[in-house]
Amino acid sequence: KGSIGLAIVRGLLAGGARVIITTSSYSRATVEYYQRIYQEVGARGSTLTVVPLNAGSRQDVDSLVDYIYDTMQLDLDFVLPFAAIPENGRQIDGIDDKSELAHRIMLTNVIRLLGAIKIKKAARGIETRPTLVVLPLSPNHGVFGSDGLYSESKISLETLAQRWSSEGWSTYLSITGAVIGWVRGTGLMEQSNIVAESLEKLGLRTFSPVEMAFNILGLLSPVMSSFAQIEPIQADLGGGFDRVPELAEKTAEIRTAIRGEAEKRRALALENSADFRVIHGAAAEALHQKVNVQPRSNFRFEQPKIGAVEELKSVAKMEGPIDPTKVVVITGFAEVGPWGSARTRWEQEARGELTIEGVIEMAWMMGMIRHVNGKLKNGKPYVGWVDAASDEPVEDKDMKARYEAEIISHAGVRFIEPELFKGYDPKRKGFTQEIELSHDLEPLEVSGAEADKYKREHGDKVDIWETAPGSDSWLVVLKKGARVFVPKAVSFERLVAGQIPTGWSGSRYGIPEEIVSQVDRTTLWVLVCVAEALVMSGISDPYELYEHVHISEVGISIGSGMGGMQSLSAMFRDRRQDLDVQKDILQETFINVASGWVNLLLMSSSGPIKTPVGACATALQSVEIAAETILSGKAKVMLAGGFDDFSEEGSVEFANMNATSNAKAELAAGREPSEMSRPTTTTRAGFMESQGSGVQVLMSLATALEMGCPIQAIVAYSSTHTDKQGRSIPAPGHGVMSAALPLQRALANWGLTADDIGAVSMHGTSTAANDKNESHVYHEMFKLIGRSPGHAVPAMAQKWLCGHSKGGAASWALNEVIQSLQTSIVAGNRNADDISPELRNFSYLLYASTSIQRTVQDLNAALLTSFGFGQVGGILLVLHPAHVLARLGTDELKNYRGKTAKRQGITYTRMHSALTHGDLVQVKDAPPYPNELEDAVLQNLNARAGPTPSGSWTFKAPLAAFPALAERKTVAKSTTANEQEEGIAKLMVGVQGVGVDVEDIGGFPADNETFIERNFTPAEIAYCRAQSDARASFCGRFAAKEAVFKAMGVPSKGAAAPMRDIEIISSPTGPKVVLSGEAANANPGGASFVVSISHADLVAIAVAHKIGA
Repeated sequence: KGSIGLAIVRGLLAGGARVIITTSSYSRATVEYYQRIYQEVGARGSTLTVVPLNAGSRQDVDSLVDYIYDTMQLDLDFVLPFAAIPENGRQIDGIDDKSELAHRIMLTNVIRLLGAIKIKKAARGIETRPTLVVLPLSPNHGVFGSDGLYSESKISLETLAQRWSSEGWSTYLSITGAVIGWVRGTGLMEQSNIVAESLEKLGLRTFSPVEMAFNILGLLSPVMSSFAQIEPIQADLGGGFDRVPELAEKTAEIRTAIRGEAEKRRALALENSADFRVIHGAAAEALHQKVNVQPRSNFRFEQPKIGAVEELKSVAKMEGPIDPTKVVVITGFAEVGPWGSARTRWEQEARGELTIEGVIEMAWMMGMIRHVNGKLKNGKPYVGWVDAASDEPVEDKDMKARYEAEIISHAGVRFIEPELFKGYDPKRKGFTQEIELSHDLEPLEVSGAEADKYKREHGDKVDIWETAPGSDSWLVVLKKGARVFVPKAVSFERLVAGQIPTGWSGSRYGIPEEIVSQVDRTTLWVLVCVAEALVMSGISDPYELYEHVHISEVGISIGSGMGGMQSLSAMFRDRRQDLDVQKDILQETFINVASGWVNLLLMSSSGPIKTPVGACATALQSVEIAAETILSGKAKVMLAGGFDDFSEEGSVEFANMNATSNAKAELAAGREPSEMSRPTTTTRAGFMESQGSGVQVLMSLATALEMGCPIQAIVAYSSTHTDKQGRSIPAPGHGVMSAALPLQRALANWGLTADDIGAVSMHGTSTAANDKNESHVYHEMFKLIGRSPGHAVPAMAQKWLCGHSKGGAASWALNEVIQSLQTSIVAGNRNADDISPELRNFSYLLYASTSIQRTVQDLNAALLTSFGFGQVGGILLVLHPAHVLARLGTDELKNYRGKTAKRQGITYTRMHSALTHGDLVQVKDAPPYPNELEDAVLQNLNARAGPTPSGSWTFKAPLAAFPALAERKTVAKSTTANEQEEGIAKLMVGVQGVGVDVEDIGGFPADNETFIERNFTPAEIAYCRAQSDARASFCGRFAAKEAVFKAMGVPSKGAAAPMRDIEIISSPTGPKVVLSGEAANANPGGASFVVSISHADLVAIAVAHKIGA
């Protein structure tokens, strides 16, 4: 940093050059530093390749030249060997090994480097394009002194100008010597910066690194290069360095003078301060002193802000009312992953660092700190955070300095920590091998029961005997020929994974210890996610839902790829090893058990339960299932999401498939664990396994508006697709492209086009096949649905940070999309150090390596894709809440604002309580109804819970009245039936008291007992079932009921309106109509009806005519 060479690199990149830069401190931080320079100044066509180099190593010098000429297939135009290390303070009697190393770097290996280049050029016959070497010479030929062998190194380089012609390599190399003068701010001259200004008064010209770089870049111009090809040239850029007599002595005098002046000014300042304090007082003096404002945390837990109407309408492209029952929204979301919660993960993903709030939350969940509201160990009262180990108070301002480094080292993608995986250490991956004993073993003392087991297994290959009569001590001798399993270990390549932060505990969130010890840890993650997602929806108690919807209208569609991996391991391996394993471990291996525990401990609902299993696309399947369930009317609230664990067994099998990143190969390439997942890059080499869960709360818009829950985002479209014929389960495909036109229609429903999509979240696994395939899918879809050429969509690839959690991956990605829409930030892929050239063809995508701040007008619609092993692919269209809020009426929006403000208060209170009291998960001890009301509550769809004095909700007698017995779903009609009905209706236009209905016989639900009992009387049922075609008979009478209802001319009560109260009975003169209940009440005049029922091949037609009383 601050070197001449770096300034030269900036100039070369700005000119479009391909630059190879070497560094002795190769690390992620170093590479990212150079990457920022390239992003800042790199021109079209320029490239920057960072190569590690020990400039003191002959082997490294030779390998560098081999890499350039053999691997990169380049011929160097220019060489600038500017590497140097300081030797300050070393006089003639202090030459040490560092001086020798510096001499080797600045002279010996520079000559070796040029020699290696000459060999490569000669071998390739490159004799007409000599490489120009700019030698960093110096006017300091011992002028300063005390600089070791620096002067000797620089003077010796000058001999190359003579050897150029005498040794006969002038056709391969050209020599230009740059005599570099005093350059301020470089590593060598940093200690002398203070005297530079005074030296210039003596006539010496000093330079900044940029000024000197500009001069040296001039030596690379075609004119200067052509001169150097004729003969070596030397450029004097010393600024008169060698013309100042006695420079060392004058420099020392200037330093002494500066120090003296500084001490004098300091003394005067102290004197003036003392005088001011005496005259005006300490308080007055404090007004003129610097005040350091210490940072404090401010946990907001904000819900999406509802902007002004004008702002909302600037986002939404459609106007007018919207059917709230046909729109699905997300009201809350949460996750447990390698970076903790969704909040802390977003800080790392979008900003690249944790805020004070993020550090505090991570430190809390990792058990580093805890909140105290009481007395410290010294007896003093205290409210605030304390260090969990020492119980000493910790202020907010000290959090980052004290805990951030440790948090980062034990979060995210990192070396596998054995304590998180029951001792599994990939450096000692265990196996067992069965061997046959070649001789008898020593006796082994065991119990009688154990001795019997040995005898049962080994038979005559084992001797057992009791040590003493009546004792339970037996000796066992395994004899020659017995077969035993012997453990062995190998060093496994998969050393790195995305892991839950070390120290994470479900009990810290309020889950009782008996539950923590009983369930698989994936269930704990899901419980925490569900509780937090509900709280972020403004719902403190899940039972509150039942005040607004029936208990059967709340469902769960949380799924997984594998389920409880630790339980699976315990069931097979631990049980085989005769270790202590809980008796009910089998249930914890079932994928649906996590949802079961959610309902047992939190929800107590009786709604739909749909558990998807779609490998890496499970969470996207879950969201689609949840949305479809809501749109179909089977639920009004759904919990969606996914989860999966990391395990030794899974790691080994993924490695056997060559699907995951090889950590040993990555480490050998100089990669750190945090950068081993590199989606879309040239060097991507397999996905990085991870663990965790994510959950979203989905509601119909109508339910969200009624409850006042915050609308985090809109699920505007979802679909899943299989791929084509093949033989490979993991192979990606193009099946998702089938969604292109339906996606276009979904966009059009909201007044949007392909150009309105502001970001995409890629599955981006960092595998060679997926990233290319997925890019192709997006590119072709955008092309088909009409996105403007050149209008690239920024792509997010979250797995660079979190790794791939398989079942939970799409859930984390959906949270990312929601946060992106809310903040208008497109999170960059910070591991994208070199985008793969093969992706250049996909011009509709922008692979950003840094986050991009956009506006809500630019980023209010986003796509998310997910792909899973086993022919699973899916896509979601997610919209900003403004698309629905802008279409609400003035009063409706005002009312909703008021409700959401109350929900925000609930969220704020509960989340703060979670941090300070550890009560996020509040496990239920009873269902929301007493035992005697259970059946009535489950059957009565109108039953609703009410608040209790304790702050929860419960069902109380008397319940609301049952809905009408004839409640039914709309019977689907074919196009033919609708057309016939419309045709007859047109003929009857203007005729009062006539109703017409046409029903499909084939699709009529005559086999649905519930439907039949709710829509027909016992007499009707008996009559229809006695007919030769019961389905046609039921269908005809149902059409007659509908026709009578239409003839009555009363307002409809919707698709669930009763039909049993309209009875069609047989008589010698034809069908008769008998009204009862609500139907009779709707006919106060006592009018009668004439009904005609006809049957065709496919439909039943009924016409009813109302006749006055």
